[in-house]
Amino acid sequence: MTTESSEDRDIAIIGMAGRFPGAEDLDAFWRVIAEGRDTISRFDADDGAEDSDLDGPRDGEQYVRARGVLQGIEDFDADFFDVNPVEAAQLDPQHRVWLEVAWEALEAAGYAHDRHQQMVSVYAGSFPNTYLHHNLLPDRAAVEEFVRMRRAQSFGLLVQSDPAFLPSRTAYKLNLRGPAINVQTACSTSLVAVALAVQGLSSYETDMAIAGGVCIAVPQRTGYFFQEGAIQSRDGICRPYDANACGTVFGNGAGAVVLKRLADARRDRDPVLAVIRGVAVNNDGHDKVSYFAPSVKGQAEVIATAQALAGVDPGTIGYVEGHGTATPMGDPIEVEALKLAFRQATRKESCCLGSVKGNIGHLDAAAGVAGLMRAVLALRHRRLPATAHFERPNPELRLEDSPFFVNRETGPWPEGPHPRRAGVSSFGIGGTNAHVVLEEAPVDPEGACDLHVPEKTTLLLSARSRAALDAYTGRVAGWVDAQCGGGQAPRPLTEVACALQQRRKLFSHRRAVRVVSWADARSALRDPERWDTETALEGRPKLVMSFPGQGSLHAGALARPLAEEPGLRGYFEPLARAASELAGFDLLGWATDPSADAEPLRRDNAKAQLAVFCVDVALARWLESRGVRADGFVGHSLGEWVGAHLAGVLTAEDALWAVHRRGQLMQETGPGAALVARLSEADAAPYLQGEVAVACVNGPQLCLLSGRPEAIERCAARLAADGVVSRAVPIDVAVHSPLMNPVVESLRRELPARRWHAPDRPLLSPVTGKWMLDGEVTSPDYWAAQPRLPVRFDAAVTTLLEEPCCVALEVGMGDSLTTLVRARLRNPKRQRALPLLGRPRDAAGWAPERLQRGLNELWACGIDVDLLGDLDPGTAAPTLPTYPFQRQRYWKDAPAARRATRQPLADAERVGPATGAGAAASADDLRDQLVDLVHDRSGIAREALDPALPFSSLGLDSLFLVQLAEVLTARFAITIGFAQLSQFNTVDKLAAAIRERTARAHREVAPSPRTGALGDFRGLFPLRRGDGRFPLLLIHGDLGNDLLPPLLPAGQSIYGYAHQGSDGERIRLRSVEALAGQCHAEWMAAEKGVPCIIAGHSFGGLVAHQVAYLLRRAGLPVDLLVLIDTAHPRCFKNPFPPGLRRVRRSVRHAIDGAGLLRDIARAELELVRRGRVPIADRSRYVLGMYELVGRRHAPPFLDVDTLLVCAADDDNGVAGNGWDASEFRRLEVESVPGDHLSIVRSKEAFEPIAESIARRVKHLHQKPTGHDR
Repeated sequence: MTTESSEDRDIAIIGMAGRFPGAEDLDAFWRVIAEGRDTISRFDADDGAEDSDLDGPRDGEQYVRARGVLQGIEDFDADFFDVNPVEAAQLDPQHRVWLEVAWEALEAAGYAHDRHQQMVSVYAGSFPNTYLHHNLLPDRAAVEEFVRMRRAQSFGLLVQSDPAFLPSRTAYKLNLRGPAINVQTACSTSLVAVALAVQGLSSYETDMAIAGGVCIAVPQRTGYFFQEGAIQSRDGICRPYDANACGTVFGNGAGAVVLKRLADARRDRDPVLAVIRGVAVNNDGHDKVSYFAPSVKGQAEVIATAQALAGVDPGTIGYVEGHGTATPMGDPIEVEALKLAFRQATRKESCCLGSVKGNIGHLDAAAGVAGLMRAVLALRHRRLPATAHFERPNPELRLEDSPFFVNRETGPWPEGPHPRRAGVSSFGIGGTNAHVVLEEAPVDPEGACDLHVPEKTTLLLSARSRAALDAYTGRVAGWVDAQCGGGQAPRPLTEVACALQQRRKLFSHRRAVRVVSWADARSALRDPERWDTETALEGRPKLVMSFPGQGSLHAGALARPLAEEPGLRGYFEPLARAASELAGFDLLGWATDPSADAEPLRRDNAKAQLAVFCVDVALARWLESRGVRADGFVGHSLGEWVGAHLAGVLTAEDALWAVHRRGQLMQETGPGAALVARLSEADAAPYLQGEVAVACVNGPQLCLLSGRPEAIERCAARLAADGVVSRAVPIDVAVHSPLMNPVVESLRRELPARRWHAPDRPLLSPVTGKWMLDGEVTSPDYWAAQPRLPVRFDAAVTTLLEEPCCVALEVGMGDSLTTLVRARLRNPKRQRALPLLGRPRDAAGWAPERLQRGLNELWACGIDVDLLGDLDPGTAAPTLPTYPFQRQRYWKDAPAARRATRQPLADAERVGPATGAGAAASADDLRDQLVDLVHDRSGIAREALDPALPFSSLGLDSLFLVQLAEVLTARFAITIGFAQLSQFNTVDKLAAAIRERTARAHREVAPSPRTGALGDFRGLFPLRRGDGRFPLLLIHGDLGNDLLPPLLPAGQSIYGYAHQGSDGERIRLRSVEALAGQCHAEWMAAEKGVPCIIAGHSFGGLVAHQVAYLLRRAGLPVDLLVLIDTAHPRCFKNPFPPGLRRVRRSVRHAIDGAGLLRDIARAELELVRRGRVPIADRSRYVLGMYELVGRRHAPPFLDVDTLLVCAADDDNGVAGNGWDASEFRRLEVESVPGDHLSIVRSKEAFEPIAESIARRVKHLHQKPTGHDR
């Protein structure tokens, strides 16, 4: 057996993350392990125990309150993962915790970003979802609704709850494109996931893999009954391999590792935490005592197979992280299997044996990865960990006959002739076993650095919110402190800067911190004055460089920038030399010597223009060297020539000649002057007298006027007299005025000799205010006329800001153009204007590091910038702090124990109160209703719901839209399908579509007596019109329709709803749901969804119940439901149901099961023959059909206050007519004298019912209405 390692076969662990009882991260986890601590929670009834439903142990029973509790499972950073609040509250907490842990592991590895090309897979598994059963499905009705999958909401809950979706949700949220495989092998799930990931990497099916598992059982703070012979501990303490071991304790936790082929990891300079040399998975088969029992043979075979595949001698393995459940059967069988696998290792006490379960308990699906991490941490720290609660070995293990020993305390792991190696076992109930052989990571050469050695660099930090950014800055500061222990740091600071830039995802809230050493970084990360913090634009911005025609240029202006940025000097010097030859002037010396004479440039326009041109071009080229590439250019006057050169229209030689010649010719036009005035171009017209012209239109109320000095002086006096603010500008030629006509003529003759080329990027003309065509750009006539024509920079800015997401970067000395653009920004969240240098701080020039800060600001607003240049990233990247999730509580509390409550989907279906149907609502009202509806269903803040944004941009997926379509259809009584929501994909579009459709339906079917809204059958008719408050709908009330109105308040609107088939027509709606849907549509057309009362008699009560359910599901208020002697369908199960016994006595004819079918068949035959059921047969036809329809109906839970009135003379032996209080928000039951029919036909019998309703109506009238309620 060879002991040599092969990088081609070995797998590197390059990232890990976990959350365990008492340990929020791996640093805390190692402290728990190293200290041998037990973090199992033990509690009693007065200490937050969640077992209040417990009646108490019976005689002889021992109840143990102990469990490994994971803190914060109710909390989640939903915004980070783009999960809306409603979905977050329904999402299995295992999925939520796993998403965060998987992200942290991938981020620790350096690949939680989209800039790499790696194919990443997910292999993961979880515990069964107890949150669904305990918190979301509180009663049998909810279970039925969920398992039958009759609505989109149920399917949504399935996707949010089922363990099968854990890996694919991870792949979707983290944008991973490799296989996403769900793993479930009980207790060995997470280690089997690791083994499958290794196999996928070995077969080159993937480049990287996230593997692990999660277990969160809800409720957490609950105990168990100890039972002799079972696996749970007698006293709530887990003692692996100890003589007093009496069972395990379960706990919650999650862990994930990131794996990669070792050769690839070394190539990509990834942090290697440990190396997987071999893995194996098998099953015990039938060779054991029982299905639940472990097998010596099965475990020994999987361990030996992993060792053989690893190519290592068992004698070189110094630590085994065992399964270690501390059960009387499990531990001896495990150790016996280890002895067989290690039989060649003859040296006594050569291998430490331990188990993490003594610290944190048995984490089921996460147990294997927890053990793997413990072994990796032991290798990293070179320490052999203690096993918690170990005092003396279980004599059944016979460790004296083996190479194994168990540590009572954590101790050093001595170095030997071989790399340190460890084995990790995990065995699942049912017999699926896994074993992994680990080896310590290859040792990289130490690169210790003095804390004060200069390393000028920038630390780049980002997060999704300002709070998270501040928290992350704090984490990095703490990490830097930890690295600086002992007066030295373990690596150059530049390697940390490279990792932060290259191996972290860029978020919108950004911060750049310029530092010069490790010691400086410790203080800079805590000093907000050292930070450049900005929020990136929403979207991918286009960058347009703007170039000024002048600037804050003075002698020595470039001294500091050129000294700080040698690269800039490399671009400026060649241009300055060429310009100096043309002008006979030492431009480089003048620009770098603060004591140089300023007059040469002040007196000579040609030299001044050359200087500005050279500075602007050099700055732009330096930016390009730092990865900043413009998408377009715009210049002001001379600056337009800079853009033309950078776009490739003119070479440097030709551009310098043209700029110099332009300056010479302008100088020859004689003296001139200019002033800037707070005027529009139109308002400036009266002042354009003599030789005064509008030279520049820089803003809606900002013009530059130029001309001869005496003319400008007279103009300034007139402006002052008229109260117009103006100021002189230090220009000594009459730029962009008719005095430039000689310049135009000369340039027209001379410019054609230059070489002109098509631009490689667009140019925005400040002459026309439009993007230039290729023919314009290369036209010498355009450039010849440019010094004469006015600069319409304001028009150019208007065109520039038509780009919805852009950055205007002023490249030059000053910020004048930035000021002009900022004043016109339409959307500061998507548009920004920045100066690279800005104004000089003082006479000495710009502040230190100003250029670097300009780059920082550019990066922070979302532009790609190489802030670090060609820094060496080192041989292996550091493992940096991970993202600080900003968690909030997303949790549905469990209902009270032993008590049924509302349906699990009720909260998801609830929407804001409606003010009316779409046809009646104003456009603004309807839009507000839809915003409220989306808010209530998704939990997205109203202020974040932009009505013009597509649903997809709001993070609403197709499943949400399917559910939304169902609610819209119910609410507005029109059909809105998923396809329509794809078309009407914003709130604004949807509101317009609903208004148009409901208006059309309103026109086509206006409510009238006996005419409702839609469908072949229309049963709604008004009994009395009132003031519109709390209208009452009475369904199938028979003569009660006439008896009720006089007994209710005079202003009460009352509607009746006729029996379908009562006129002898065919009964076409043959389910309670269909009948209720038709009634609901008619009611919505008539009353627009105002708060109402619904009553129903007999079978009509079932329809009324379902109509109330539809209204509440659409978010519409139902203030009271009255069921008048309505029996629950469960009472219909007998061959001769009580409900029909009562009807039989009342209508004097017998109905049995067979008779029902005969009556219906006879009626249907008459419909075929005559088109109508004879009068004599109609009651039997209607009653028979209602009996069959009622039998099939399953009333849902109803979130409505309900009054049930029972006829006292019809004692059917079923309390409350079969209804249970748990099926309503609140149920009151009253008994009135009379039988099933007399209570609605006799005024005397009906009066108690009417009085009971009237009392409640009066109470409602005393309450606020509509939205006020």
